Amino acid sequence: MNRCLGGAADAEPALSSGLIIHQRVRASSRQSPLASHAKKLGSRCSFQHLLDSVPGLDDHLTEMVRLFVRQSRHGQNLSAKALHAAFVTYLEGQGWPRDVYPFTSLSRGHESVRRFLNRRTAELTLPKTPAREVLSRRLSARVFQEIQIDEHTVDCHGAAAVVLHNQVKPMRLSRISAIVARDVATGCYLAHTVTLTRHPAADDVLALFEAMTRPWEPLDLTTPGLSYAAEAPFPSALGEAFLRPAFGIIRLDNALSHLSHAVRLMITQTMLATANFGLPRLPKGRNLIEQAFGRLNVDIHRFPSTTGSHPVDPIREPLKIQKRAPYVSLKTLEEVLSVLLAEFNVRPLANQGAVSPIEEVRYQMNHHLLPLRSPHRGPALAPFESVREVTVRRPERDRKLRINFKKLVTKALL
Repeated sequence: MNRCLGGAADAEPALSSGLIIHQRVRASSRQSPLASHAKKLGSRCSFQHLLDSVPGLDDHLTEMVRLFVRQSRHGQNLSAKALHAAFVTYLEGQGWPRDVYPFTSLSRGHESVRRFLNRRTAELTLPKTPAREVLSRRLSARVFQEIQIDEHTVDCHGAAAVVLHNQVKPMRLSRISAIVARDVATGCYLAHTVTLTRHPAADDVLALFEAMTRPWEPLDLTTPGLSYAAEAPFPSALGEAFLRPAFGIIRLDNALSHLSHAVRLMITQTMLATANFGLPRLPKGRNLIEQAFGRLNVDIHRFPSTTGSHPVDPIREPLKIQKRAPYVSLKTLEEVLSVLLAEFNVRPLANQGAVSPIEEVRYQMNHHLLPLRSPHRGPALAPFESVREVTVRRPERDRKLRINFKKLVTKALL
């Protein structure tokens, strides 16, 4: 057994290949010359010998199969007969001898070409191996050291009641977006906001920052069956110290709303944190927040008005009820999102040692020396409040003062 299972540390034992029926340890190759009319020999590995010896033959046939698989307009609908004809034509164009394989047999290698077509088609239709993802090797272990923020269009349509001609009519609304902030070390959701558009603006991101540093207030739940946990589900409801932590890195993507000057200044100057926008087209760099949206969709997809994960998802809203307003209202969607995030924060996690995210946040804040922001401006960030010095102008023979502020002109009497 030591000899059967032994060998190099980075190679599989020879016995593992020997147990597979018809499995060859070494690839087969032709040792003798190809068969000809003058000398009759076997045809074993003759086709592979042609692919290796005739210049460009393997690339030519593979390119034809690739265009066929990708349904390119430069390709054709291949069959074994058509590919075999191209194979013979290519050999004749290369001046291949007419008395050497494959011209020594009546089929001229038709079966080998058919197997080549099936093998290449299977190889080209298999899913590609995902590219290497550049992720951080060291995960954050301190709360508020790294925050991931992203937005996601909710996979569900809502409805709103509109008064038309003194009659209340439900109207179908477009999909809304949810912006969520999550702590990496504990997996705790810090805050979330809901926007009534599919493309959030910079003000929506600033509203999320404000929600992270404002005491959390539960929604007035009106949907039957929804309720919050007994304990505080978000860190902003645990006390004043939890409202002004010193954030380390804020990870966002390259959305235009994230790249705005207002968001940059809020992160770097007010929050005194580092803005990290990551690499383009690499969502797995913020895998924790992407996992959060996948968890939310599990329950959002239960509504009949869901759009599903893709256009052919079988759970997608059927066509016969798309002409009517959804049963789920906009307020219900907002309440469901709030309750789901709050419920996750109080659920014990296996990777946290059977401790809930909110309990881990409370423990680290009470027992570790964590930096806090200066309290001279208060715990809230107040992103929509600012103080600026402006010039007051008064034209001649006019008692009104004109103040230019934020591209608006304000008039006041003396």
